[in-house]
Amino acid sequence: MTEDIHNPSIRHLDVRALDARLHDLQKRAFQHYEAAAAHAEAEPSRADAIYAETERTVAPLIAEARTISEELARRLRVRAHRYRLAALVVAVFGVALAIWLATKG
Repeated sequence: MTEDIHNPSIRHLDVRALDARLHDLQKRAFQHYEAAAAHAEAEPSRADAIYAETERTVAPLIAEARTISEELARRLRVRAHRYRLAALVVAVFGVALAIWLATKG
């Protein structure tokens, strides 16, 4: 997993803040791509250079968005693990209760 160099407290942000940041990063990246497309259309001879510059400009935004996505996925994996553990505990107690009731009656 990549580390977030720009925001070391990413693990302390709530899901809403992470979602808002991710949405903002996506919006900004798309704005750069749309501007590059318009610029490349106006100057077709420089299209490759324009798109290359846009890729360099957008790379940090994409890296940060990837870090946020990885953090959100990590949180979902932790939550899923906790739910599986809770289901296992309930199942074990349910089986134990069923055995106890079967042997008692």
